[in-house]
Amino acid sequence: MVKDKYNDSPFIVSYSFRGTSGKVIQSLRSNLPVLPASNMKILTGYVAYRLLGNNYEFITDVKREGHKITLYGGPSPLLDSRSLLEICESLELNVHDMNDHPLMLKTKDERLDHHNVNPAWNYADSAYSYQPKITNFSLNENCSPK
Repeated sequence: MVKDKYNDSPFIVSYSFRGTSGKVIQSLRSNLPVLPASNMKILTGYVAYRLLGNNYEFITDVKREGHKITLYGGPSPLLDSRSLLEICESLELNVHDMNDHPLMLKTKDERLDHHNVNPAWNYADSAYSYQPKITNFSLNENCSPK
């Protein structure tokens, strides 16, 4: 799915689903070339839909402790910086006036380690790793800003 530059709502570019026999059971613009990362998003989205169902809701519990905000649970994949600022405002935290006490954001538990590649891979391969750094909480589509 991509967003049209004139429309904020996403639309599907291309997909094709095959049955167990290998026969295409449903497709849309399946000859349209799509970048591999986009293909992985489609596959991941389809698997998540099948496993979680169409009524699944991500729940992000937010707790304020002074100048710290803690995210609990499995945060929503739609959580972004703008939403986080709205949460801060609803908790009466003015993030722009925190020069002496910067806002701290943490999660209840660590979910990822600090390795760029699988330990079984060649270390030299890490120089060719183009994926974004993944955070241990869902914010900005799990991509930590630089």
